[in-house]
Amino acid sequence: ETAETTAVEEYNGISWANSNTLITKQGCGASGGSQAAAYIAGGESPAATTTTQEYTKNYIAPYTTCVWSNGASLSTAKYQLAGTGTQNAALAMGGYTIPAAIVAGSEEYDGTSWSAGGTMITARFHFAGAAGTQDAGLVFGGYVSPTDTNATEEYNGSTWASGGGLITARRAGDTSIGTQNAGVAAGGRSGAQC
Repeated sequence: ETAETTAVEEYNGISWANSNTLITKQGCGASGGSQAAAYIAGGESPAATTTTQEYTKNYIAPYTTCVWSNGASLSTAKYQLAGTGTQNAALAMGGYTIPAAIVAGSEEYDGTSWSAGGTMITARFHFAGAAGTQDAGLVFGGYVSPTDTNATEEYNGSTWASGGGLITARRAGDTSIGTQNAGVAAGGRSGAQC
């Protein structure tokens, strides 16, 4: 397994360019937002963390500055959680804590503080993916020891409900995008834990 990194890159439709690095290393955390206003919360740093970092791109003529700043802490240190939403309306769910515990809860972020959200039906971590918004979130797949799950859940801003299952149970999705009613899950792993 490789170490976490602080590297950040931006894509302009043609090529990737280096941007300002993270304040601290964070891997396998919840994330969301846009190139102008993003967030990353929780993850490994290298141990499970509560850290939230916010990315802001300021368009000040004649140049652009990109800055990472510390946001509010999650209530519980966890990694391999899922995230969606925006920097000021984020949703982080599930994950894995140390000592070993699989998380079913979710947390909501308003840009200032994290607060408890609804509890998922299936506790899990290492998700196949997540999409949508804080009030219309979607999470799917993941690892439920000792196996992968195809479970999909939909969030309405307060409670989670079952959605249609993935065709292939899997975890560690390569990418997930879209909305609650038009999501995409691509790649991932299935089978034995590595």
